[in-house]
Amino acid sequence: MQHRSARQARRELEASVLPPATSVDGRWFSLQASLYDLHLQVGGYVVLEDSHIRRLGQVITLDLGQLSTELMLPVSADGGRETRTQMLIRYARGEGVILEGDSAPFHDVTVRAAAGTEVRAWLGRTARPGAKLQLGELALAARVPCAADADGFNRHTFLCGQSGSGKTYSLGLALSSC
Repeated sequence: MQHRSARQARRELEASVLPPATSVDGRWFSLQASLYDLHLQVGGYVVLEDSHIRRLGQVITLDLGQLSTELMLPVSADGGRETRTQMLIRYARGEGVILEGDSAPFHDVTVRAAAGTEVRAWLGRTARPGAKLQLGELALAARVPCAADADGFNRHTFLCGQSGSGKTYSLGLALSSC
């Protein structure tokens, strides 16, 4: 019975990890989140928000965090005796960059995966004028088009570079996606 209670307590604790983000410089942030129903991914966009400020960010790293703690668990179902046990609590932790929003430092704001509409709106606000080469959709933002800035495809992109560096192959891939 004790083994099951410890496992159940661990799951409940891990599922209850809150998703806060903190930034000491207003440009980079650190975050934590529960591993249960984790919707954050490396490269994915997130919204960092408190009661009145919203920022858009992108997750750069995400890995496993662990915290060792001591719990008191009942030995029997009736709760008669208790026993102390060490427990390892696991959670997701990561870092990211702030792409848009207030650049003031912040502490313990809520972090959530950004909706495709929020990413699309940001891309629209920050897009440079000019022609775009449509490449498909962003892998981590559903129904958000991915486009390369045509100004980036100048003669240096495909004419300069060492033999065998992949210039022709890259151009072929870009053109075949049109």
